Amino acid sequence: MVSPTVGRNLQKWAREHRLTLFKRSFQPLDLDRVFLVVNTVAGDPDLTRQVHSLARRRKILINSFDQPLYSDFGMVALVDPGHLRLGISTSNASPSLSSRLRQDLETLFDDEFVAYLDQLARLRSHLRSREPDPRKRAALLRSAVAEFRLEARLHYPEDWRERLQALLADDEAS
Repeated sequence: MVSPTVGRNLQKWAREHRLTLFKRSFQPLDLDRVFLVVNTVAGDPDLTRQVHSLARRRKILINSFDQPLYSDFGMVALVDPGHLRLGISTSNASPSLSSRLRQDLETLFDDEFVAYLDQLARLRSHLRSREPDPRKRAALLRSAVAEFRLEARLHYPEDWRERLQALLADDEAS
């Protein structure tokens, strides 16, 4: 990590050797022997363009936080209770919405869901060792989840169209 200033958590991680920290401004040599760059600097468009240009020339993957024009890939909000892995992305249209969806889904996939999925994993392993017929095995596994349902309902902010349009109009007037 390269930054003249860092918060307490990153300082702690550096002390714990969870990351290597260079407390200074970016230099092109920082891209030597690197295969991936995550640029979280949003307030310095010149630096973002420079890092993106250098990374592209060196064929290094780059993600510039909240700046899709300067990114080769987007970051997902990950929901990961137990064996479940759900990645949520709005293709950088609204990282805030991705984060909100992640928070809501984390409460949905509770401890009971984790226990259910753990049991399904045990069942699959058990059937693999006991049932030689793959079709029978698949049918038994499908029957174990046949009645499982995810029921969801979206709740939008009241008058969201008008509120967002007003925010856009205010921004365009500035």
